[in-house]
Amino acid sequence: MDHAGRRLTVFGPIPAVLAAACMAQAAGFIWWEGEHPARTSFPRQKTSFSPASDAEKSVLSGGDWLSNEGAWRPGLFAEYEIDVPEAGEYTLYARKFWKHGPFRWRVGTGAWHSVTRDVAMLDSVSLRPLVGANWIRAGALPLSPGAHVVRIELTEDRGGTAAFDAFLLTREPFVPQGKLKPGEKTGRAGPGMWAFEPDPDRCDPAALLDLRCLNEQTAGQSGFVRPSDDGNDFVLGDGRPVKFWCVNTFAYHHEDMASLRAHARFLAKRGVNLVKFHDYPYPRGTNAAVTDVDMQVVRWCWRLVAAMKEQGIYTLIEPYWSHDIKNVPASWGVAGWPEKEPPYALLFFDQELQKGYKAWMRALFAQTNTFTGIPLAHDPAVACIDMQTEDSMLFFTMERVQGEQRARLRRRYAAWLEKQYGSLAAATAAWDGVTHEADNLPRGELGLYGVWHFTRAAVPYAKGAIQKRISDQLRFYAETMRAFNADMMKFYRDELGSKSLIIAGNWKTADNAVLYDAERWSYTPGDAVAVQRYTGPIHVNPTTPARASFSVNPGDCVAEHSVLKDPADLPIAIKQVAGKGSMNSESTWVSPTRYQSEGPFLIAVYGSLCGIDGYTFFATSSAQYDQEMGKFQVANPALLGTFPAAALLYRKGYVREAAPCVIEHRTLDSIWRRDLPLIAEGGGFDPNRDAGDKGAKADESTAVHPLAFLVGPVHTSYGGPARSNVVSDLSRYIHLDARRVESSTGEVELDYGRGICRLDTQKAQGVCGFLSAIPRHELSTVSIACSNDYATIIAVALDDQPLSSSSNVLVQVGTVCRPYGWRTEPAEFAGKAKGVTYRGERILSIGGPPWNVEKAEVTVTISNRCVRTATRLDSNGMPAGTIMVSRTGGVLSFRFPPDALYAVMAAEE
Repeated sequence: MDHAGRRLTVFGPIPAVLAAACMAQAAGFIWWEGEHPARTSFPRQKTSFSPASDAEKSVLSGGDWLSNEGAWRPGLFAEYEIDVPEAGEYTLYARKFWKHGPFRWRVGTGAWHSVTRDVAMLDSVSLRPLVGANWIRAGALPLSPGAHVVRIELTEDRGGTAAFDAFLLTREPFVPQGKLKPGEKTGRAGPGMWAFEPDPDRCDPAALLDLRCLNEQTAGQSGFVRPSDDGNDFVLGDGRPVKFWCVNTFAYHHEDMASLRAHARFLAKRGVNLVKFHDYPYPRGTNAAVTDVDMQVVRWCWRLVAAMKEQGIYTLIEPYWSHDIKNVPASWGVAGWPEKEPPYALLFFDQELQKGYKAWMRALFAQTNTFTGIPLAHDPAVACIDMQTEDSMLFFTMERVQGEQRARLRRRYAAWLEKQYGSLAAATAAWDGVTHEADNLPRGELGLYGVWHFTRAAVPYAKGAIQKRISDQLRFYAETMRAFNADMMKFYRDELGSKSLIIAGNWKTADNAVLYDAERWSYTPGDAVAVQRYTGPIHVNPTTPARASFSVNPGDCVAEHSVLKDPADLPIAIKQVAGKGSMNSESTWVSPTRYQSEGPFLIAVYGSLCGIDGYTFFATSSAQYDQEMGKFQVANPALLGTFPAAALLYRKGYVREAAPCVIEHRTLDSIWRRDLPLIAEGGGFDPNRDAGDKGAKADESTAVHPLAFLVGPVHTSYGGPARSNVVSDLSRYIHLDARRVESSTGEVELDYGRGICRLDTQKAQGVCGFLSAIPRHELSTVSIACSNDYATIIAVALDDQPLSSSSNVLVQVGTVCRPYGWRTEPAEFAGKAKGVTYRGERILSIGGPPWNVEKAEVTVTISNRCVRTATRLDSNGMPAGTIMVSRTGGVLSFRFPPDALYAVMAAEE
């Protein structure tokens, strides 16, 4: 049915379906433009959301979209005439403006299908800040061949904002790629770059690179993940050691189970064996009881566990985050708490909130998962439960506890002191009579100092006897948190019956050097200790500072930063509690840094060396790759694209774990006194809660230099009598004058002066960083020449053999990725702190799809008599052409393809 040139009007002439839609039908799907309905009551004038420039037009498939703003009015509709080539089950996808414009749709006189405001976004591409185009899945239905009319009607009665770019009906799985139709590519690439436009990965068995085999057939098939015999590591149910390569995914918002299963398969192929669920089942209603539950969140978690389990991927569940609770209604019964204030620190001591927490966890873990038939508490596919995230009584958010809740805490403190000293009078005597303005002994209340008084910055202002009182308060806070953690462990184990690993906490403190050990001690009732820590550049939005905390925009200013030149910023440079597993449960190399390909490499190398049991990259909502840059991102070519080699060497143990180079034994009294520890770690930077532009660095005034974290594991134990600490002769490995540090195993070396890390093991070798500074990087089996200023290059055996005799070797190259059209200029800009300036860049354009990847200028040589051929792989690991090699004796050499991430060397068949 040809509608070319047809003019059907409601408010004026409107072209009917374009010829492009007819061509799309011939390709096995039906595509039409939202801005070209056959009939509509949408106003035809421009709106605030209409594209305002050629750059914005280029984001939309036809250069425009059908949009509305202002007051919603009943019956706002659009109709489209389509031809269905073949009968079958079709799924409708719509590309629209975010969650705006909930609608219902139907074909002909069939049943209505509703799309609500909480529909899952399948991808995102921005026209400008806060205006983006997103694909959503609208539903499925059977269709007969021939002519049909598709009608959409807006259903929102709280405003009329809506915009529709395009629609797609298809019988095939659909992976959105911005404005592109299935199978379409742009080829757009800037000078020296190549267009990263992979086909949707169907996980073809012909792929030469697929790490699904590293996972179990089904996650948890041999039982629950548990601590190793010494408690320091994790093992599977059958006793095999396991390390977790984890991604925080939000793809569970997708209602389509088939899409979620495909997402799981995509991740497993790239080496992922753990995903993190990052949502919270507290009730959202303004009149809800504290024991009510958001069952939609519960079902999201159930669905994620079920889908991932099928691909051998475990789940880490994070079910509570105080920062996410923006409203604590009076109906919750939390005494004296402001309704619009997140309940920071309250969970540790408020019984009403604890009652709600337990109700939420019962619904999540004790009820039967309708997707698997068993409760999560009994499902070994749940590897870990992080019982609460990013909250502490030792961080500055503790100062939000005021009014009735602080009075209750003062009374609780007084009761604690009576137990410790026998009476409040004895306590105050021990403090040499030091008083606090909130002391009220007749009411049984003792005043509480702000957490700043725990820090080293407070010492000049609080000397003498007051320090004893502050030490007692610190102990009280730490014991309060520890008691909560112990109670919740009992709740999870005894009431819910969960055997999953329990992580008690993951946060930081007001002064990590002197408070982190108190914080970590409070976690020790759990099975493992976690940290959440990011690394990234200085990033400032000069006009709207808060936006830099969650997005990247034109006009932002950036001062670049690489961990390779600032190793104290490595997110896994952490003290590990002896007898407890350790992991980073949330992290990434934060955009807009150029230096992201170092991330997977450094995590794999130093995570293995130091015995870190897992690392979580934050985050993705996309089924496969993201289409644009996001602030906290993993699904781009530099990060997700460089997973395979890194995940393989990490999970297979190709880098040897070192013996601890530091073992510190701390008495609890030394912790309460806030004595400087033997070694301290940095705290990372959270743009949403930290002041300034960057996090606190590790304290180098400690007895042991923080570069020890790159020599081998650093262990700490708490409690018991004072014992001698154990410190290796670190002068053999740390060379401050040369700005170089070596691992105690001899397999890893970081030249942080030049920003180059070398890995040299039997089964994995590589270099990472500012490689063009050295003409050729010679390793024991592999040598690498690289003209790229910055790159990450790994050669790893795919057959578990030494590289010198392997018959199947993966070579992976990561460089710099940027959206097409990304532009910057040199800039000097002010930081948040008064008088602080930085030299860096100002972003002129953030660009858009596709990702552009800097072309590799790399030659690889390997001493190996087995390999004879080299094959270029596409971004899905499929063979994509033969690479010319040269061979002299037992040495093979080839030039790595400039427009690829992977190549495989193999023996002749």
